[in-house]
Amino acid sequence: MDNSEDSKESVDQIKNEVLQFLQHDLQAAEFSLAIFSAAILSYRKDTCLRPLPDFLDADSGEQRLEKLVSIFNNIPPLKKLPTSILSDDCWRLLKWILKNRQCSFKTAGKVKLEEIFQKTGESSFSLEPCQIFEVCYNTNMSKRFNDLKKEHGLKYGYHGSRLDNFYSIIQNGLQVHMMKNGIFGEGVYLTDDLAITMPYTKSGIVWDHTTLGEQVSCVAFCELIDHPGVKCQVENDTSKTRATAKNSESGEVPERYFVVTSSELVRIKYILVFSTKKSNKRSVKEPSICSQYPVLTILVVYLAFLLLMGFWKSRSFQMFYRKYFSGMNNDDKDDSFV
Repeated sequence: MDNSEDSKESVDQIKNEVLQFLQHDLQAAEFSLAIFSAAILSYRKDTCLRPLPDFLDADSGEQRLEKLVSIFNNIPPLKKLPTSILSDDCWRLLKWILKNRQCSFKTAGKVKLEEIFQKTGESSFSLEPCQIFEVCYNTNMSKRFNDLKKEHGLKYGYHGSRLDNFYSIIQNGLQVHMMKNGIFGEGVYLTDDLAITMPYTKSGIVWDHTTLGEQVSCVAFCELIDHPGVKCQVENDTSKTRATAKNSESGEVPERYFVVTSSELVRIKYILVFSTKKSNKRSVKEPSICSQYPVLTILVVYLAFLLLMGFWKSRSFQMFYRKYFSGMNNDDKDDSFV
């Protein structure tokens, strides 16, 4: 999205673009808002939200972040947008999130999983995402990658990361200089086994209005250029130069792993989404304390019974009972014979 063009557009034009996007692919819009919300809700928001929208006119970076959070908090559920009255900044932010200048999302559906496994091989154990989104790139942004693909061919792998990192990853790509150095050298780490990726995929909390679920995590399915800059095990590589990355502490990259040493050699093709669905609080009855702690409940009832029996047999209660209740019984008998 070009913000200089945004400044020339009227709010009505921006609103129409946003609503058209929702009509075209509501689930993809939900996902875009989800990863943005994970970044804005993160304690690392000052780095996860880069770059910030240019329309924020506050003086400092901290003020811009505060304003961004304030604007985002006023966005209603996406299904209510057509009838909602929002500020101009809310519409601008929605366009910024949904109409990324580098790429956009398209709902691919779980049917893509079979195609993905055909390229990487089956996972070590059964895993199935709740949704899959395709990343569609701007033609100019993908030209260099497509040229390299024609020249060298492709390999495929998965990359896992914290949910609050994905907004920045989509905006900026998988950047080598942003990665921590691993034991097999410098670069972006990937694997062609989805199960190996999952421990590195940290779930996060997303905004209250999402339909994706309470806890969401993502895995990026990536295309890798089959280039010497992608370190991996290769058949007939007797010199093993392809298998060793710079500054590796543990020698060769293991089987089924890739270490990408240049950001231009890797591109995300699909995002696999895993989530726990929200519980329906209206239809699900909360368990009672008695059902949760049956043994404790029995002990409490038994103790109450013992206390009641002890009080019943006490001298004070017997005197009180004879004084008031016995007298009432005698009075009732006298009255009945008048």
